[in-house]
Amino acid sequence: MKPYNFKVWAHPVSHMSRDWLGERVAIPDVNRILKNILFEQDDVSWGPNNKFKYPLRGGTGGLYNPMIKYVGDHLHVGKTRSFG
Repeated sequence: MKPYNFKVWAHPVSHMSRDWLGERVAIPDVNRILKNILFEQDDVSWGPNNKFKYPLRGGTGGLYNPMIKYVGDHLHVGKTRSFG
């Protein structure tokens, strides 16, 4: 989980407290999980991201693609640039 958490939070796991993480990780309802397993049903209304809506088309890229016309000339993907 360390690589994933660093990618998500851009912060070393060693500097994160359990209290801080606890506010951002949903606590599962074991009874709800067992019921879903028993009835073989998906539970799409659970968790902190259940209301997060991706764009209708294009996944998360759909959030950024419209900005390319404004910033495209300034992007340098895979290149090093020094400032100063």
